[in-house]
Amino acid sequence: MATAPFALPPTITDLVVQLSSNGQFTQLVRYLTEFGSEFTDALSQFTERGFTVFAPTDAAFRELPRRFRTFPLTPRCRRTMRKILQYHVVNGYFRASSLNDRTRLRTLAGKRLPVERREKNRVFVDDGVRLIQTDVRAANGIIHVVNDVLLYWD
Repeated sequence: MATAPFALPPTITDLVVQLSSNGQFTQLVRYLTEFGSEFTDALSQFTERGFTVFAPTDAAFRELPRRFRTFPLTPRCRRTMRKILQYHVVNGYFRASSLNDRTRLRTLAGKRLPVERREKNRVFVDDGVRLIQTDVRAANGIIHVVNDVLLYWD
């Protein structure tokens, strides 16, 4: 009797693309596509520690200034958007239950992302951005859906 092949869960990149089919992450996929393999290759890799991605919804991206929503991006907006996207990715696998008020996650942008718990133990990052869906597992990490774009400032 033949057994079904073991199927690995999707990578973060594959999972975001799958989730975009429900209309929630089409803009995130568009930005990832804009930067080509720079992000998609990295988020498709398997690393020892995995990744944690804070994924903004399409509604969150619609709140960005128009210059960041017009494609192709200008060189200046492209540099800024690259940093913003890097600010959404952390090396390491961090479940929502492991995040507390003392947590400061180092992002791929090089900045620390502050975490806090408030309002009935809800998790917030970057001074008020709420995790609206947590612990979406991928083969190489975890995704937390956030209600706003995390803005990176030098």
